[in-house]
Formats: sequence, structure tokens, C-alpha cells
Amino acid sequence: TTWLGARNLQDEKDIFVTTFAAEDVQEAVIVQPPVDQIAILGSTVTFVCVAYGIPDPNVLWSRGSADMSSTEYSNKFTERGVESELIISNVKISSAGEYRCKADNLKGSIQTKS
Repeated sequence: TTWLGARNLQDEKDIFVTTFAAEDVQEAVIVQPPVDQIAILGSTVTFVCVAYGIPDPNVLWSRGSADMSSTEYSNKFTERGVESELIISNVKISSAGEYRCKADNLKGSIQTKS
């Protein structure tokens, strides 16, 4: 049995397909969780979360119990896995809270918080 995965490269219209042998599929793991930060009002804060798995995991962010829009963060593929950045510009008092990074693929999901 083989697994079939596809991803669209950013700014590219071509889609490539990669096949995986069932025994090669690995559950998503977060290899670099986001770090708690203290910010000055009006500043910019960047949270980074890196996840790895086979196939590449989908990385999502949430704040409290609400999922964040994919326009609020960016994901890129690196040698270490999927690197996701959540950038909060013009920090306000209302920006304070718990932000979660979640990674999932065919084999499972995991989340962490900052």
C-alpha cells in the first residue's frame, strides 16, 4: 500500500505528487514549539512553530478556542519540516492570550501553546 500526497508550492500553479510507502508514514510532531513572549504595546511579535511528519503536516494556529484565519500566518516548507510564523503587528492589550500551534497529517495531530 502507498499513500498519496500533494501540495501546491507557494506562487506556483504546478502541483506535484509524492507517494509514500505505508511503513514510511510518520505522525506529525512539533520539533520547535512557539515560545512565550512579553511584548511592548504597539510592537510586533512573531511566534514560530516547526512541525515534521511524513507526509508534511498541515500547521494551523488558534487563539483560545477559535481557529485563526490562514491569512494571519504563513507556512513554508524547509528541511526541518513545515515552518509556520504567526505575526502579531501593533500589539494591543487585547492581543494578550494563549496561542496554539497544531500540526496534523494522515497519521495524527498534536498541538502546543504559547
